[in-house]
Amino acid sequence: MEEKQHLLIQKGKELRIGPYEFEVLFYMLEHIGAVVSREEINGALLLRKRDGGRNVDTHIKNLRRRLDMHDVILSVRSVGYRIDEEKFYRKVTGKDILF
Repeated sequence: MEEKQHLLIQKGKELRIGPYEFEVLFYMLEHIGAVVSREEINGALLLRKRDGGRNVDTHIKNLRRRLDMHDVILSVRSVGYRIDEEKFYRKVTGKDILF
């Protein structure tokens, strides 16, 4: 991830995403594996001088679509969202996690 340019590298391919989507992904990766609420994500956006509002759902939808991570960024009903760490690693690197 290249924060200043909102650039991601997925399996060697460069992908650019919007600043809000980047901030949402960055926050979720800081808490990978944990469930984060819409309010937590929005609070993080506000701290970074961005207003996510109810658009957090839209940012998540855009991330899933643009990064092909429908099975990686999971919805936890009535709670929030979670990134599946193992699936994320596999999606980004093309390899399995070795423990």
